[in-house]
Amino acid sequence: MLNSKFDCNHYQRKCLIITLCCKKIYPCRLCHDKEEDHQLISKNVEEIKCVICGFIQLVQNNCQKCGTKFGKYYCKKCRLFDDTDKKQFHCEGCDICRIGGRENYYHDYVCGMCYQKGTVHKCIENIGRSPCPVCLEDLHTSTIPCIVNKCGHILHQTCLRILKTNSDNNCPLCRTPMITDEDLEKLTSAQLVLETRVEILCYNCGHTFHTLANENGYTCLDCHSTHTGLIT
Repeated sequence: MLNSKFDCNHYQRKCLIITLCCKKIYPCRLCHDKEEDHQLISKNVEEIKCVICGFIQLVQNNCQKCGTKFGKYYCKKCRLFDDTDKKQFHCEGCDICRIGGRENYYHDYVCGMCYQKGTVHKCIENIGRSPCPVCLEDLHTSTIPCIVNKCGHILHQTCLRILKTNSDNNCPLCRTPMITDEDLEKLTSAQLVLETRVEILCYNCGHTFHTLANENGYTCLDCHSTHTGLIT
């Protein structure tokens, strides 16, 4: 269930996007893609609607009419607004926004992909622009965590688990043995905290909101109080 009229399952923001492709209004690109039979190119979005006053305007981060700030993080290139701190940054090499902190990642211009610093991998030209060999979803823009196999090929973490469940332990492209279950479990355990969305109650102002789970506590999106707790 959505928390408010400007909430969605993907981002906290105070504006809606007006799509050129189908002339409709959605909270975000992912919400659009879930409902329509085509994908939205975010960079083509030219207008947004403020959910506080309803004013329709060109893409910007502060409402031209009421002054509302649409997102604590704003990327003009990607038309991305988000009130939740995910350490977002725009990668010029990928030409899209990533999460996790610019200081923790680097762009490999051979692979065409951002990797976490310290990742040991075999470079394959433009592998980051290829589809997942299992589900065929575009890896470059996918929101599903990916795994880099020893051979250099990339696939979704969820797709890798499906292969292993079916006792297929080889890369679907080159048949090289894939990452071990032990290594995969270490990655999954570390990422679960970052990827799980939770509902939070602010004890100071009573506001409830959804955000990504973290171990450092939560700050209210309305009054910025840290006197908050999980809603179970």
